[in-house]
Amino acid sequence: IFGTEALRGGAGVLDVAGGGGHLAFELQCRNGVRTTLLEPREVRLASRQRRWLRKQGEGGLGPYRHIRDLLDERFEESDEGARLLREAACVVGLHADEATELIVDAALKYGRPFAVVPCCVFPRLFPQRRLASGGAVRTTAALCDYLLQKAPGLEAGFLPVAGRNKVIFRRAAAPPQPERTLAAPAVAYIPQSVSRAELRHAVQEHTGGKDGE
Repeated sequence: IFGTEALRGGAGVLDVAGGGGHLAFELQCRNGVRTTLLEPREVRLASRQRRWLRKQGEGGLGPYRHIRDLLDERFEESDEGARLLREAACVVGLHADEATELIVDAALKYGRPFAVVPCCVFPRLFPQRRLASGGAVRTTAALCDYLLQKAPGLEAGFLPVAGRNKVIFRRAAAPPQPERTLAAPAVAYIPQSVSRAELRHAVQEHTGGKDGE
């Protein structure tokens, strides 16, 4: 849909809540698409990934960049966060859980192409979500419909894989919508697999060693 050359433009791909970094590795290391992983957990390359990089030598881009942080207002107000959101060739999230709607909102706000594959819905965490019909968003299918209703020109497709594979995307840049705000406060976006200690470490790195209020 996007094309490799388009994804290589600007600041490359911003992979939000990318878990173990597998998508970031495939994009940058195997396909030459510069990728930044935004993920609060500590992420280490698997042994097979390290072996693969050693075999490539110095001819490739090397490991992807990893920023241990959340997609929230503090990130977008930082110099690096603002640059990445303004200049990303595409913002992506593969089963990004709590961050899925944040990715869409951030892409719409900054006018960037995006692609998300929704998975878990978290209806108790996001009770304010409503379909155009007024119905609650309690299933993955409803979440996909809800995201498609956020702006004109959004599309849906399917990946040729098992499991949750419906993709909601926008294939091209569009005028920014600076009036938009991100869907949830940072306190609500704490991935379940992230320990409090890991989250505190990420916050301290982001704030220069000081705990956030």
